[in-house]
Amino acid sequence: MYLDHFQLRAYPFSLTPEISRFFPGHGLGEQVTRLRRAILEGEGFCRVTGPAGSGKTMLCRVVCRELPPTTRVALLLNPDLTPHQLLRAILREWRVPAGEGQGQPEDRQILLEWLVGLRRQGQRAVVLIDEAHCLPLETLAEMRMLGNLETGSSPLLQFVLFGQPVLDLRLAAPEARQILDRFTTVIALRPFSPAGTRDYLAHRLRVAGGDGGRLVSRCAARVLHWRAQGDLRRLNYLAHLALIDSATESAHRVTCRHALHAGRSSGVAGRWPGVPSPLRLVTWVVGMLVGGMAWHAWATGTLSLSHGPDPLPPAREQAAPPVARESGWSPSEPAMFAESRLFHDAAPAPAPHLKPNDPLREPILAAHRWLAAQPVDRLTIQLMQLRDDSGLERLKAQLTGVVPTPEIHLFRIKDGSLLVYLNAFSSREDAGNFLARLPARVKTGGPSIRTMERLGLTVRKLALDLSPPVTG
Repeated sequence: MYLDHFQLRAYPFSLTPEISRFFPGHGLGEQVTRLRRAILEGEGFCRVTGPAGSGKTMLCRVVCRELPPTTRVALLLNPDLTPHQLLRAILREWRVPAGEGQGQPEDRQILLEWLVGLRRQGQRAVVLIDEAHCLPLETLAEMRMLGNLETGSSPLLQFVLFGQPVLDLRLAAPEARQILDRFTTVIALRPFSPAGTRDYLAHRLRVAGGDGGRLVSRCAARVLHWRAQGDLRRLNYLAHLALIDSATESAHRVTCRHALHAGRSSGVAGRWPGVPSPLRLVTWVVGMLVGGMAWHAWATGTLSLSHGPDPLPPAREQAAPPVARESGWSPSEPAMFAESRLFHDAAPAPAPHLKPNDPLREPILAAHRWLAAQPVDRLTIQLMQLRDDSGLERLKAQLTGVVPTPEIHLFRIKDGSLLVYLNAFSSREDAGNFLARLPARVKTGGPSIRTMERLGLTVRKLALDLSPPVTG
């Protein structure tokens, strides 16, 4: 929608990680160098932890790219595996033949023989595991045993784990203490600072072909940082919405107003560091005034704290002041929306309508009906974003033969592209197992598991309005 308006070659803030847009600032480039050196120097276990949306998946893929051809890499995206499933997944990644029906000891021996042959050729093997906080404890124990396979002082197999901070808690459990001591490189990703956010926005815009220093104002960058709280996934989402709002108004850059509007319409709550929210500030001021008045009444004798025979007459009830309707806020609205509307009261721009001649109109309408019928806590797989409809038939062909056959749900975005989601699941385990069965050729965009609530937020802002246009 805004590519031509801002003369960009590609969307700078896509929701899927693309290593060509990797931002080396905020210490991320140094962390890639540190991990690369640790792998090439033969350190057996490394781990990277950070909250959801802090850039772990991007870092994982950049490390894969930076390793030399003599390093064989196995990338596991679904770590919720039993010990035997872990062995099988590693063998599949390296296309090492293993007989059907073999047990765990036999598969471990096959892997050992393959690793020894690889080392004789002067190569090394490393397993990178994303979402490693989902690893069961018994699988962590199997990893420790695999890490014991070594020739001389160099391990035959190395592991790099990327996970949320809960991974540190799991490794601190008494059952995992033996593997905890194996980690020689430990990296904790930090939320972005305001300066880091500003540099990140400028970098992503420059990579997409824009003027990174001018397309987003400094005020807008601070608002986006405030809303995202240093979370890169939120920041990408909000920056994308702000660019849409700016292009809709035919503006030449993203201003503070566009950033505020993006935050308000997305429902992402934020707070300036060190500054209380407006609601808390008003509560604090009212409390100070009431406390001061009570102290003054007590000091002047007009208020008695003793239980005297003449109690104070009850105060007359006053009607609550009417809520200002200009802001659009109502007392029943969630607090995070109410807080955001104190900053911006402009009405959202009308969404474009789904064209009657859209070739995918019926599947898109069916996808919206499907989403409306789902409980908010159910899960789905966000597979990819298709730039045009021509890629849909190719995707269907790539999914042929997957058992069970995936249910494809399509949502048309305002820029004309398609968001593709697969199936609905009642548990993260079911979603993870299904994701693991998908062919590698359809997982290049980095599919992820999302709740229906998260999908609803995305569709509400990015997808086309399905109601017919009002003519008149």
